[in-house]
Formats: sequence, structure tokens, C-alpha cells
Amino acid sequence: MRGKELYEGSAYSCINCHGKTGQSPLPVFPNIDPSKSELLHKTTGSRIWSLADYITAFMPAPDKCDAQCGADIASYIATWLDSGSNSSSDNPAEVCEVDSVSYGRRQLRLLSRAELTQTLKGLTGYSLQPVDLGVPDDAVVEGFVNHTRSFVTQAHYDSYIAAAEAAAKYAESKNFAGIIDCSGKNLAQCADAFTANYASKVFRRPLTNQERNRYSSIITAAGDTKAGLKFALNAILSSPNFLYRSELGVDVATIRTQIDAVNRERRQPAQPTPSQGRTILATLEGASLGLNGSEAKRINQNQTYGKNVKSVFPFSNNNIIIVRAKGAKLGGQWPTLELTIDGTSIGKVEINKDTFAQYTFRVRNLNVNAGFLKVKNIRGSGSQAKNRYIEFTSIKFGKLGGTTTTGPANTTIVAKPPSNIDSDAYVLSQYELATFLAYTFTGSTPDNALLNAAKNWALDTPENIQKQIKRLLNTEKAKNHFANFGAQWLHTDNILDVSKDTDLYPDFTPEIRTAMAREIREIFKTVIFDGNQPITSIFNDFSFLNKSLADYYGVSGPTNNNFVRVNNLGTRGGVLASGAFMAGLAGLDESSPIKRAVSVRENLLCQPLPPMPTDIDSARDDAENALQNFIDSQGGAITNKQNFHFLTKDAPCSDCHREFINPLGFGMEDFDAAGRPRTKDLNNLNIDLMGELIGTETLTDGNVKAFEGTMGLSKILEQSTQVPRCFVQKGFRSVMGVGHKYYDHIAEDAPELSDAEKAGYACVISKMSGAMESKNMNAKAAFEALGISDIVRYRKLY
Repeated sequence: MRGKELYEGSAYSCINCHGKTGQSPLPVFPNIDPSKSELLHKTTGSRIWSLADYITAFMPAPDKCDAQCGADIASYIATWLDSGSNSSSDNPAEVCEVDSVSYGRRQLRLLSRAELTQTLKGLTGYSLQPVDLGVPDDAVVEGFVNHTRSFVTQAHYDSYIAAAEAAAKYAESKNFAGIIDCSGKNLAQCADAFTANYASKVFRRPLTNQERNRYSSIITAAGDTKAGLKFALNAILSSPNFLYRSELGVDVATIRTQIDAVNRERRQPAQPTPSQGRTILATLEGASLGLNGSEAKRINQNQTYGKNVKSVFPFSNNNIIIVRAKGAKLGGQWPTLELTIDGTSIGKVEINKDTFAQYTFRVRNLNVNAGFLKVKNIRGSGSQAKNRYIEFTSIKFGKLGGTTTTGPANTTIVAKPPSNIDSDAYVLSQYELATFLAYTFTGSTPDNALLNAAKNWALDTPENIQKQIKRLLNTEKAKNHFANFGAQWLHTDNILDVSKDTDLYPDFTPEIRTAMAREIREIFKTVIFDGNQPITSIFNDFSFLNKSLADYYGVSGPTNNNFVRVNNLGTRGGVLASGAFMAGLAGLDESSPIKRAVSVRENLLCQPLPPMPTDIDSARDDAENALQNFIDSQGGAITNKQNFHFLTKDAPCSDCHREFINPLGFGMEDFDAAGRPRTKDLNNLNIDLMGELIGTETLTDGNVKAFEGTMGLSKILEQSTQVPRCFVQKGFRSVMGVGHKYYDHIAEDAPELSDAEKAGYACVISKMSGAMESKNMNAKAAFEALGISDIVRYRKLY
């Protein structure tokens, strides 16, 4: 509706001050009561205003929203009464029920720049330079790289092709070392080995028969081993199956249908256990079913499709047949499919979906010479029976009972999902789980151990998943990956792109900026991985410096380019007093107390502030004119603190700046724009080091803590209980690609989270926090708890 668009849109920004459903995020803005139809305004005495007229007259500024605009927004606000949304939707229950299951989002995730770089390095040895090849910048949501809603543009496509070609060329120059050894193999054998082994590492799952045939044909068509491998590598490294990480899963209803069908079958009364792997050895699809392209084979009432499969698949005493089919429901009934081999009925199953799904039959104790398969549509009863057709696109044949059989293990039979899993949920496959764990804990593709775990169904329980998580956390890749997370959390890589006045800061070089970014990563590495330190140790008075950065800071100790720990720094140390934080949140020549305060609020304390008012320009022009008069009255020079105070002391700026921004930012004025401690500003005026953190746990809790200088604030944050809670929320968002309360609190087209989704995420947040509390607030515990949670294994299409 138009009122909703106006209320939530950027033109009027009602939502920023009054909240999504009238619950203001700040005490300076009133909550909206949708039940009130008459209002008073302080400037008009006893005059009574309707809500629509009140909005038109006063919100967000006089005459900005016309009468129709006010009426539309008022009509939208009235709908809150019917839905009750103003009292519940922003505050889902955060208590986890004992048997409740939380579900994550079903999604595809495009590889980020860093993931693509690390993955190509691991698979081919090629060191990708994303900027050189034109790989577009990563999408960023709430400060974190997020490709859950990214689409491949022409720029993406061109750069991915270029990256694949460069990696393939590099691999060729190394004679495909580490990829495949085709010595002693003819061209066809080399192609088979490539598709059966290496290609499955690229796709992070075994290839289908169709995929194997496609890439094998690329190799054999070249007529030359090296050329064929180069062409195939180029093709596979630019495939969507490589570029996207799948978190789609298999729907629970289909799994239950398949297993119920197996259990009903008289030839196999016992359900296969999770440890019984299945290996698909042959597939009938496309031309082998007499189909062209994407067509499906249709069988109407009492029709049969038959084929001699003896030459396709030799039956043994424990086999499985999977039919991918859909049906037409008419007269309230679905069609039934009957499968027979050599006239013996293998089983019957109701085709109860109008979209393609897999239906499984277990076949045991057949004669090895058996071979004629029939698929029949049993029409059932009723006047519409003749129109209940069945369409199918493939029939797969495989062996059950272990993982020693040959051929690509495309799928793994699963145990029936627990009864408390919703039927509209999806379960990640073992290979999808392996991929999730690899990128979550190392930022790169699954290693052989993870892929083997997926192949052997060794990611089937939280305990088994946790074993893999602990193993991954002991790798150097994990340390580097979570160091990168720390840099994203605090946005400190901004330092790599900032510029300074070269006359004022001639030694602020690219080398120093790079060292500052590295400093943050080294701090996070040691806090997360060395011992069992609490996450708030990032505020301690130590750092990691090399000689160049130490000299820049005026610190003694390091003697070469290696980064070493330096303790008891006194006036600096930790992430808050780092060069990357202080210089990254500053201007060309002077510090920015506003940027620093907002970063502490939003990134370290998870206290989001509303965007600047849309009518700020005129107010700012007036303030700047008054400021110049004030500077003249003070002899031409004022402190940076006086400058920002004067610019923000009046409405609408003062609503946020008076308590939540200025007192906090002014206490960090003891660092200049280039990240070094100071006692005087650029005008040679003394720095006032006193600051206040007003609102320690939430913006409105009334708590006030005074501090002196940046290190004084660091001591407060080191003892804070809100920082660990905020770390958990940021970690959740980084891993899952969505926040626990919202996807993006600024973007107008951001997807909304349902109450059920928010409640499930809040439950996981609680478990992550509990795990940290039991491990001295160490960060690894939170990520381990997230890795084994329900929302990883079970997904829904939200």
C-alpha cells in the first residue's frame, strides 16, 4: 500500500525515528499509538488534530508531506491495530523451547572476492588479483560482505571468465601439478579421472553423469591432453556450480515420502541406516529416455514405459532405484506409480507433488540377469482418473550398503527426519554441510577431510559436525579467516583507502596504512586463538607491530618487518586505540569524533542510530554561518570539540548528538587524524580528554560512565557485558548472511523477517552467548555453537 511505502521510504524517513511499527528506537522521538485518532501539538494550544492532518502539518517538516501523503500514512498506521504488529513483531520471544527447531534461510551464495581468491589458490595454486581482472566489489550489508542476494552481472561474468582462463593457463604452465596426473593414461582415461576426482573438488560435490559426460567430452574433443585439460578447467571454474555455494537442501516431505515408500515395499522391510551410503552408478535421462532437451516422459492412465536395463546396470542383492517425477492431482487424488522388473512388482508409490521430486525404491535379491524395467501409471478411481498423468525426467540405479563401491557418489541416503522437523523444511546435504563448514571456518573450499566426511555420511550429528569444526579451527586458514572477520566487524580495512593532508602527515604512507590493517588482524588472531581469552581482550593495552609501524607510533621494541607483540603500551594498545580505527575514522586533516562515536555505538555495542534527518541541509547551512561568527568572536581559532558541538547543538541534530554521539566521541579526541596520540589539536589548543558513555547496555538504559581519553573508554569496553553480546550478533550475521532481527535496517528493498524467523534466530543467539559464557567469553565457543545449530542443517524458504 502507498502509505507503507511513504512511511518506510527515504523521502520522509518516518521509520528511522518512529520505528517499523511505531516503537521508537530513541527516547527523543515519541512512540506512535495507532489507537489515537485525535492529537495535540505544543505549538497550537488546545487545537485538536486528526492523525492525517497532524502528519501533514508537522511531519517531518511543515509542508513537506501534503494532505494526500498524510492521509495515506495515517491509513497505514491504522492497519497496525488490526495486525497487532506495533506490539509484537519487533520483539519475538527469545526463550527457546526445549524441543523447538530453528530454521535458517534457504539460499545460494555467490563467492566473495576473498572466497574466490582463496578457493582458486587452493584448487589450482593460482593467486588471483581481483582488481586486476575487474572482479566487482563485494556487496556489503550492515558492514559485512553479503552475497545472499547477489546476481551475476555482465561485469561479474566477464571477470569470472577471465579468472578461470588465468587459473587454467597457470595450471597448464605447472603441467597441472596437484590437479591431475595423466601419465600412463590415454585421453579418455584422463578425462574420466578428471571428472571423477578433481572436478568433484571444484563443485564441492560429485558430478552427475550428465556433468561428467559434458566435461569429459571437452577433454576428448580437444584431441590433446594438455589442451583438453585446460579447456575443461576453464569451463568448470566458470560454472555456476563453482561460483555459487548451495544452501538449498532437500525438502523434508520428499525424504519422508521416499523412505516411507521403501519401508512399505515387501522386498525391503528394514529402513536403511544413515551409515549405509548409496552410490549412483547409472542414470537414464534425456536421450536415453527418448527425450530432447528439458522434456519429460509422460505416461497417462494405465500406460507403461519399459526399457531393458541389463546393459545399463547389473543388479546385485542390495540396490536402489530413484525416479524423478511429478503428478497431476485430479478429483482429489494423486496418480500412483508402480515399478516392476521382469514382471515382479518392486513397489508402488503415490506421486503426490505437482513439481518434480525424487521417489525411491529399494531392490534386493534380484537375479543378476534381471533387466526389463517397467514404470506404470495406475490410474486409481474416480471420474478424473484418466487425466491423472505422471511425468518423469530420470531413473537412477545404484548400490546400497557402504562406501567402497566405485563410481561417483552423487547422493547419500538419509535417515528419516525427526518428527519435530516441519514438512516444509529442507535438510542440507552432506556436501552442502561440508561446504558451509569450510567457508564459515576457513573462508575457502572444503579440504579432502571434509569431502571424505560428506562422502562417508560423517556429518550426520552435531557431535560429528563439532569434531570437524574443532579440526578446522586448528588450521592457519581459520586464524586468517577470523582475523578478516575482525577487520570487517570494525570496518578497519577502510584505512587502506583513506587519504590525509600530506603537508600535515607526510609519513602516512601506503606502507603504514597496510601495516595498520595488519595490526588489527594480529590482535584478533591472538585474542581468539591463543588460549581461552575473552573477546573483550581486544581492548587491552598491547598490540602487534613491525618496525615501520612502531617507529610511526613512537614505540620501541620491533627490529624488523615481522609483526611481534608489544605489551604495556600505556597511551595506546588494543583495537580502539589502533591507527586503523583512529585514522580510518577521521578526516583529511582533523579527527572526527562523530564517526568514532557512531562506530563504537553501532559496531561494538550494537546500538544502531537512525540516519541523519532528511531536512538536515538547511539546518546545517544555518549552523555553519553561525559557527563562522562564533570562530571570529573567539579570535579565529576554536577546538575541534567546540566545532562539532556548535554544529550539532540545535535540533534536529541535537536529538542524537546531545547524549549518544558527542559526549562519547569527544572523549576520543586524544588521537589525531593519522592515528597518533596528541595533547593539542591543529590549532595548538589543549585537548579535553573527558568523555561519557551514556547508555552502556542500551541507548535508553540511563547508565552513564565517565572516562578520560581513548584508553579510559577501552577499559570500560573491556568490562562491558554488551560487547560480547554484540560480538555474537555480528558473528551470526557474518556467517548466516542475515541479522537476528532484520536483514538491513536501511535498504528499502530489504527482505523482512517473520516473527517465527526472528524467534528462531534469537534462540540461536542465546545458545551462542551461553556457549561463550561457559568458555570465559572466548569467541571460538560462539562460532562452534552456531556451526552445530539447527539453522545450519535445517532451512526454510523465508
